[in-house]
Amino acid sequence: MATLKIDKKDGEKYVRIVESYRDGSGASRMRTLVSLGKLDDKKIESLKRLGIKLYQAMGGNPEELTSKIITEKGRYNYGAGLQTHTFLL
Repeated sequence: MATLKIDKKDGEKYVRIVESYRDGSGASRMRTLVSLGKLDDKKIESLKRLGIKLYQAMGGNPEELTSKIITEKGRYNYGAGLQTHTFLL
C-alpha cells in the first residue's frame, strides 16, 4: 500500500510516495515510488492537484474533496476505551 511520507533534512521538508514491502528475509522495508521534491509554498497547489487527480483516477468524485460538506463514514478511537478498561480493572 502506498502512502505519503514527509522527511525533514537540513531544515527542509521533502515529500515522497512510498510503499512497504518485505524483503527476502521477511524484514519490513520501505521503497520510494515517486519523489516529489522539496515541499514549499509553490508546491502546495500542485500537490493539491495531484491528490485530486489520484482520487479521481481511483473512481472518486473530486467534488467530494473540494466541497464544504463532509460526511463522516465512521469514527474509531480505541485508545480511550483501552485506557478506561485498564483503569477499571
